[in-house]
Amino acid sequence: MAGAEIRLLGPLEVLLGGRPVELPGRRVRTLLVLLALGGGRIVTFERLAAGIWDETPPVHVRGSLQTYVGRLRRVLGEEMIVTDPSGYRLSVPPVWVDAVEFRRLVQEAEECTVPSDQRQLLQAALALWPDGPTGEALTEWLRRYESPGLVERYLWAFERRVDLDLATGRHPALVSEVRALTDRFPLRETLWARLLRALQVSGRRAEALDRYEELRSRLSSELGVDPSAELQTIQRGLLRDARRVGDDGGEPASRR
Repeated sequence: MAGAEIRLLGPLEVLLGGRPVELPGRRVRTLLVLLALGGGRIVTFERLAAGIWDETPPVHVRGSLQTYVGRLRRVLGEEMIVTDPSGYRLSVPPVWVDAVEFRRLVQEAEECTVPSDQRQLLQAALALWPDGPTGEALTEWLRRYESPGLVERYLWAFERRVDLDLATGRHPALVSEVRALTDRFPLRETLWARLLRALQVSGRRAEALDRYEELRSRLSSELGVDPSAELQTIQRGLLRDARRVGDDGGEPASRR
């Protein structure tokens, strides 16, 4: 079997022997994603039908699936898709599928108790998704049931790595990294908490308080709620720090 790379974290891409191959059509692409996410396990006919056709499968589901599997086999090779009485299985090592390897690394990191080793696992996982949660949702089913779990795993891994970096003084580049994700997930308060802490340890109290006000205003106008207790605690700490050092720069620009 020729070496393959199946990249799901970002634009869907398949490389065989280091060369990209073209996948024929949206439903064949969706079929590949579903099989690849199976991690070498059987993906049932029912799950494939739901993923490819959402709530409107054809009358003869298995016949249609056979057609798309045949098209995919012509691209990947006959041996890479195994037929089972209950469905199909992608017969490739899990490490060849970036999303599967990503989930494995994150799980190992969750179970790891040595901070330096945990950070290494997290960094390896995040490196598989260099542009962060982006890319097309091929069907509504994939968008609803598969993408959220992967995105949540990514955000947990990122936030945990930030915590480790803050704890060990690796914070010079954190502000721009975290800010980029708060722009993508503007209502995720746990990301904002990391941003405020990164600004605080970088000596940028005024900016941290400005960012707090930015989030408070957004949460109030869009959700009708106040920032979380954690964020309010961080804000009070920032104000105390500013008063303790007598630094006018501790007040946000909007209050000066």
